[in-house]
Amino acid sequence: MNIGALLRPQWVRPHLRADSPEAAIDALSAALEQTGTVAPSFAAAVREREKQFPTGLPTPGIKVALPHTDAVHVHQSAVAVATLSAPIPFHVMGSPEETVAVEVIFLLAIAEPTHQVDALAQLIGLIQQDDVLAALLAATDGETICRIVAEAAAGTP
Repeated sequence: MNIGALLRPQWVRPHLRADSPEAAIDALSAALEQTGTVAPSFAAAVREREKQFPTGLPTPGIKVALPHTDAVHVHQSAVAVATLSAPIPFHVMGSPEETVAVEVIFLLAIAEPTHQVDALAQLIGLIQQDDVLAALLAATDGETICRIVAEAAAGTP
């Protein structure tokens, strides 16, 4: 499974304006729901999962969140992504008292539960590349963001 192949321009929100993690997750979930990719219960499931297992990852320079949820809410594997117009504080898994300023959110919707770990590992690999994150934040349209993710996932410079 290649993460880049699971991302479509209609699921990308460049410079999303949201004032909370919940609002940002809802916006990305709605994009997936509009195309029938996930069930209407998907957003609520992601929000509930984030309460128990927050996924704001402290990374050098730019902070990224990778929320995901159980496959039971997913009709077809997909990835949605938002770059945020202003950072939003997300809690860090394993340190509930710690928050990170999140600027990029990848929302995983993986239909096969056995593939979730692989998908998460791929995204963690992508976000550790400073040039990829800088390019994502500079992009102004969904097609460009999809291209950046696909090229990075394929190992293309």
